[in-house]
Amino acid sequence: MKRDYNAELKDTNDHKYAYSFDFDVMHPFMLKSFVPFFRKGNFLELGSFKGDFTRRFLPYFDYITCVEASDEAVSIARSEFGEESR
Repeated sequence: MKRDYNAELKDTNDHKYAYSFDFDVMHPFMLKSFVPFFRKGNFLELGSFKGDFTRRFLPYFDYITCVEASDEAVSIARSEFGEESR
C-alpha cells in the first residue's frame, strides 16, 4: 500500500498534524536546546511540514535545505518563503 503523505498533512476531526503545543512550547524549547550546537553555514531539515519550524532556523543559518515528502506541504512552504529564502 502506497503511503499518502498529503493525506497525513490534513487535519481531521480526531487528529491534527501539529498542535499549538508544538508551536508554542516544543519549538521554542527545542530551539533553545539546539542553539548551543549550531555552527554557521548550511542546514538540512528533514520533515519540514509547512515550514513553521524552518522559520525559527532562518536567523542561524546562511542557507537551509528542507526535505518534505508531502508535495502539498512543500507548496505551502514555497509560497511562504519562495524557492530560495536568501
